[in-house]
Amino acid sequence: MIQILILKFMETQCIIPTYKYGQGLDYPDRITISTRADIPEGQASGWVYREKKCLIINDTANNAIMNPWRKVAIDHGWNSLAGFPIIQHGDTYAVFSMYHSDVNFFDDEVVALITTLINNVSYALERFNLMQKFPRITHHNSRV
Repeated sequence: MIQILILKFMETQCIIPTYKYGQGLDYPDRITISTRADIPEGQASGWVYREKKCLIINDTANNAIMNPWRKVAIDHGWNSLAGFPIIQHGDTYAVFSMYHSDVNFFDDEVVALITTLINNVSYALERFNLMQKFPRITHHNSRV
C-alpha cells in the first residue's frame, strides 16, 4: 500500500492519510498517527514529519518503533515500511509512506529510487507554487 499523509489538525497534531492506493486501505483508519514526539504514535511517520528525513523499517515484527501499529501491520501482511518527507518551502508538506510484504524490501537501491522520486515531487511543488505567486510575463513582438 502507498499513502500520502498530511497534517490536518494542528491543534491535535494528528496526521491524516489524504491519499491511499493499494491493498489494505482500511489500515490508516485503524491506527493513530501524530506529530508529537512524546507519545508512541508520534514515531515512524510522525518522526519523518518532524525530522524531515526518511525512515526505513525492514522488519515490522521486531522493530520497537512499530509497537503502536505492529498488530495491524502484521494483520495486513506488511513486514517492511518506508516513510519519506515531501518538502515544500523548507517544511514538511506531507509524508509518503510505502508498505511491503517482504522483510528487508527497502534496500539501498529501492530507497535511492524512491528518494529521487520524492525529491522530484518536492521540486515540482516548489515550482508550481512559485509560478502561482508571480504573474505570467508575456512577450509581445514589437518593432523598434
